[in-house]
Amino acid sequence: MAVQHHNHPILSICIPTFNRASCLENLFKNLEAIKQTFGNEIEICMSDNHSTDNTLQVIETWRDRLALKVVTQQKNIGASLNCIEVTRSAVGKWILIINDDDELIFVNFKKLMKFLQTAEEGDWILADVTDKA
Repeated sequence: MAVQHHNHPILSICIPTFNRASCLENLFKNLEAIKQTFGNEIEICMSDNHSTDNTLQVIETWRDRLALKVVTQQKNIGASLNCIEVTRSAVGKWILIINDDDELIFVNFKKLMKFLQTAEEGDWILADVTDKA
């Protein structure tokens, strides 16, 4: 594994969520292999936007396994502010914001991590997306 930047993760994966318990289980299973491979080089941050379904229970089930950093909004603050809020707890050198119904392709994520280890501060990295549906 690469050396971390000032004892911080290389990448913070930030996930804003609202009433998406049904999607989070798949996402967390997807992130489990990534977390096992990259360990403390990544952190996973969540912001729950005052969900009314069982989103918080799903998050709690995975909190320890994925070392989730979780913020729970006291009221629904809207999607844009929730996206901003999830980044406030991030301490990684880089931030990746993904939706709660996304999946990361492991082989591509591995390439991204390799690139981020040498990328310069101030660089912008844009990632492509695909729709498997």
